[in-house]
Amino acid sequence: MPVLPVPAARDLIRSALTGSGLALRHSSYLTEAIVDTELSGLDGHGFYWLDYYCQHLRSGKVNGAVDPEVTVRSASSFRVDARRGFAHSAIEAGFARLIPAAKAQGIAAMGVFNSYNAATLGFHTGTLARAGLLAIGATNAVPTVAPVAGIAPSSAPTQFLTPCLRQRARLRSWLINRRRPWRGRQSSAPQIKGRPFLWAGHWTPRGPQQQTPWRRWPGQWPRRAV
Repeated sequence: MPVLPVPAARDLIRSALTGSGLALRHSSYLTEAIVDTELSGLDGHGFYWLDYYCQHLRSGKVNGAVDPEVTVRSASSFRVDARRGFAHSAIEAGFARLIPAAKAQGIAAMGVFNSYNAATLGFHTGTLARAGLLAIGATNAVPTVAPVAGIAPSSAPTQFLTPCLRQRARLRSWLINRRRPWRGRQSSAPQIKGRPFLWAGHWTPRGPQQQTPWRRWPGQWPRRAV
């Protein structure tokens, strides 16, 4: 399996996205999200999705050239219309208002609508945590998996991150600077449902985990879950 240095991976991702129709001004944040997610071990939202992003750009499912519109609802509340573009572009535009507002007001909120897939919320909440904020992110997801002891499907799509003041342990992913936020996460139901399919052999794993068995899933468990 070929191994790409991080700078080469960034160049490859950016080239693929812009070659498929993503405006260069929108490429940096999305590129960093893919790299960060891949290095975090969430291979299902890293390079795995790059092909889909490019396909959907070329097909017109997502508009890669449009600029999001940020509406200021109050001194600490913002609403971002992605205008059928990537959620990443809308989130980046909204964060330019949200971060200074949260620091000035003590709290702030932002909503994004009319957007394409935001992928893993951990990158977005991580961006806020690296800016020194306690961040909570949520998204809509199709309810496909019942919780423990439950029978009704739910989605559980939240992310929670706080700034990390101590530079301990080995840094794995936080590439924007060298402070690693603490992360608490509930995966969305499609992600939870997809993992057993992945390890049961229904999908082909990619990235570093390809040769590393996932310790939480003994061999027969994914097949039983499917």
